[in-house]
Amino acid sequence: MGRTCCFTGHRELLYPFKEGSPKFGIIKSKLKEYIGSAIQSGFDYFIVGGANGADEWALDILSEMKDNGAGIYIEIAIPFATFAHKKGSADKETAVSVEKDPLCYEKRNRYMVEHSERIIAVYDESHPIGGGTRQTVEFAAQAGIEIVYVRWYSLTDRSAE
Repeated sequence: MGRTCCFTGHRELLYPFKEGSPKFGIIKSKLKEYIGSAIQSGFDYFIVGGANGADEWALDILSEMKDNGAGIYIEIAIPFATFAHKKGSADKETAVSVEKDPLCYEKRNRYMVEHSERIIAVYDESHPIGGGTRQTVEFAAQAGIEIVYVRWYSLTDRSAE
């Protein structure tokens, strides 16, 4: 394997940006652009957190690219063994905890960052939401991992041009 990239993003975005809404299309377009750029830069191993929302969108894009011949490997990192998630075209599933516990999501977030050189984050510092996405971005910043932002709050229809 070559270089590794992981994803983070708020599952809360699933509700205001349902499929078909203008910002949903822009966010997915940006994700696809940044994933394509990562592949062109030598990234071929992708870790997705398995949550609804941005993780699911990234998995859909990666699965489509893989099905269309991109030589990539997809890992889903889940917080605990019985965590329900979409599998897509994943090659590997890693449960960072056997059972759900108070730190399992933090462990999953750390795992993704510790195994990556780049993170693509559907996160906007101008309108930060707390939780796991913010935590994962902070872990990446502390570790000196390259962060590529999809700044969802400030996206407009023009940003897709």
